[in-house]
Amino acid sequence: MRLTPERITQSLKNDGLMPLYVISGDEPLLIQEACDAIRQQCRKNSFEERVVFDVDGKFAWSAFLEETNSLSLFSQRKIIELRFKAGKLAKEAAQALESYIANTSPDTIVIIQSPKLERAESAKKWFKEADKIGAIVTIWPIDREKFPQWIVNRAQKENLKISAEALELLVDKTEGNLLAATQEIQKMALIAVTNEITPDLVLSSVAESAKFEVFDLVNVMLQRNTVKSLHILSNLLAEGVQPTIILWALSRQIRQLYDAVNSPDALARIRLPNKTMESLRRYLRKVNKTDLDTLLTLSHSTDKAIKGVIKAHPKELLSQLVTTFCNPALKI
Repeated sequence: MRLTPERITQSLKNDGLMPLYVISGDEPLLIQEACDAIRQQCRKNSFEERVVFDVDGKFAWSAFLEETNSLSLFSQRKIIELRFKAGKLAKEAAQALESYIANTSPDTIVIIQSPKLERAESAKKWFKEADKIGAIVTIWPIDREKFPQWIVNRAQKENLKISAEALELLVDKTEGNLLAATQEIQKMALIAVTNEITPDLVLSSVAESAKFEVFDLVNVMLQRNTVKSLHILSNLLAEGVQPTIILWALSRQIRQLYDAVNSPDALARIRLPNKTMESLRRYLRKVNKTDLDTLLTLSHSTDKAIKGVIKAHPKELLSQLVTTFCNPALKI
């Protein structure tokens, strides 16, 4: 039986446990969660003993076969896990699995964890027989285009909503790393005052001090203080604040200014402290759409540098962006 990761839980409820599960792919978090779901169902069905084998080129398959054919003195039901290092099985491994598949027992369940299996494995006898009596779960990487929706779904599992801006920031911060994204969401679930993930909450989960210092940078830039702005930027980078976080805050402010220039109504919708709003209004009186187009172009270039799309140092482009923000007429 072929299953997707999303269907595993439903299959365990509807189809019951199978004697063999083959979980393969290159997403460690999704592999772990699939195995956890199977183990949990096994425990509900009194599979109390668990044996784990790390399989490499020197693994003795006789130990696996002996384990599948023996019953524990203390527990009649057991889980045997095979953790493969590579996605290609040696002849001895395939033969051992064929032997197990031909003699399965309702008291033994085998879970195979593997990197993405090579295509040739699907043509082998062991794989075809496993497909008949067990479940084959192939886990594919999450495309960057689908990653934002994946984060939204994860947040929903924690009973959290996520704003569009917070989602954009979290996507940039975790860069497709499912484990990092999940850990951040779980952390925010613990510290969230409401059931919504906001940009402030994302920043505070990174570092409470950085949250305020990044916004301090934006405030000083609105005052056109180039020296102080570059000093704050240098300190943020020296303290390990990610360029992605800094760029997000700067880009957010540039977009707000851009909207305000194009539509006076947009200015009324901006919610900032009174002192910051006054700085923003003064800044708007001295810039035009062309100035902000330049800042947006610099922002996009900095984003590409951070992601490695272009060969440029993110720190240098951030410094250039800050300097140009403080002095739009320079158009560096």
